[in-house]
Amino acid sequence: MISTRLIDDDNLMVPERFAAGRPLDDWRTLRRECPVYWSQPKGYRPYWSVTRHADIIEVESRPDIFRNSPRFMILDERFETYMRDNFGSLDDLMKLMVQMDAPEHTRHRALLQPWFTPRAMQARQLRVDQICNDFFDRFRRGGRGGRGGLDGGQEGEIDFAHGIAFWYPLRVACSQLGTPEADDPQIQEMSEELLSFSAPKLGEKSGLEKMLEYLGALAEDRRKNPQDDLSTYLVNALIDGQPLLPRELLAHFVIVATAGHDTTTTTIAGGVQALLEHPDQWQLLRDDPTRLNAAVEEILRWVSPNLQFARTAMEDYVLGGQRIARGESLALLFSCANRDEKVFGDPDNFRIDRSPNPHLAFGTGSHSCLGVQLARMELRSFFKTFIDRIEHAELTGQVTWQPTNLVTRMAQMPIRYRFYH
Repeated sequence: MISTRLIDDDNLMVPERFAAGRPLDDWRTLRRECPVYWSQPKGYRPYWSVTRHADIIEVESRPDIFRNSPRFMILDERFETYMRDNFGSLDDLMKLMVQMDAPEHTRHRALLQPWFTPRAMQARQLRVDQICNDFFDRFRRGGRGGRGGLDGGQEGEIDFAHGIAFWYPLRVACSQLGTPEADDPQIQEMSEELLSFSAPKLGEKSGLEKMLEYLGALAEDRRKNPQDDLSTYLVNALIDGQPLLPRELLAHFVIVATAGHDTTTTTIAGGVQALLEHPDQWQLLRDDPTRLNAAVEEILRWVSPNLQFARTAMEDYVLGGQRIARGESLALLFSCANRDEKVFGDPDNFRIDRSPNPHLAFGTGSHSCLGVQLARMELRSFFKTFIDRIEHAELTGQVTWQPTNLVTRMAQMPIRYRFYH
């Protein structure tokens, strides 16, 4: 285990540091000089940072050695203490698929797989396109984009991060669960609190507790009033002939209602930012719309919304020249790996014609994103509509980021825009 500090470790995990953007220079240093790096940021239990593409693939190809439990992400010690003191552990409150290992994970993934197959998603394509066009219609008519959004219109200025980018994928995710659009602002607020993974103020409930209460009521309603939605599918689902436990059911609801939109929101906002900052690439896409699929993949690589998930070694293992001891944790830095010079030529340039593009935005291995088909569908629908309907757009102020170390989240992106007539 090395003791020399190559960088300020706080830049790797302390949420407030991410308000200034991702630590690209520090990531580059680690990939070059110490790709598997013992990290000790303030307020966190130590762990190994895994920064290279090949090393992350190696870890994810060995689920027998690197397990999700008991530390599936790097959380600050205050939140870990809060969960332990109030619930015993996060596992006792709910059981997300990202917390599971085989064979439990295999059974739950198989349960959800039919809902997210390419054929199943194709049947929902029309609904996704309708939601996308509806939000652009509201935008053009001057309807408010939601909490924090500015009035739109044929042309004008708006905070794109909250005016459009947030509410469209949220509505898509909530439509899968069957929640009413009127509840979207409430779900947005709970999601924001939940994904901060921070302990609440004294006497208040955490975002996680609020979300579980809301989704528990939704589950109870679907038992009495079944609908053609994922909520009804889950409350009636069986594994080995038994219904899901309450903590399992609610965990599936949480992952759809939060991760199902938060990463897509970030990718849309970051993708628009990339196109505005690289107008030659926007023009290339306009000139040849058949490049849309490749453009979406490059946007996914460039934005890489998931910053980290964690694994724990079940036995001693040598990775990237470092000896990982049994019981030690590893943070898989997916966003960092998507800038790996050994895999991506000219990785710090945004190129919509990049091919091949083996990015890890959706993870890899048995824990790769289950909703990948839906996410790609949403992104293709959005960016097709964007280039078809927006004649001009430009940044009018600084893009800012929220302090989070799990999913990159844009706080503000002021733009000036004009629709085609």
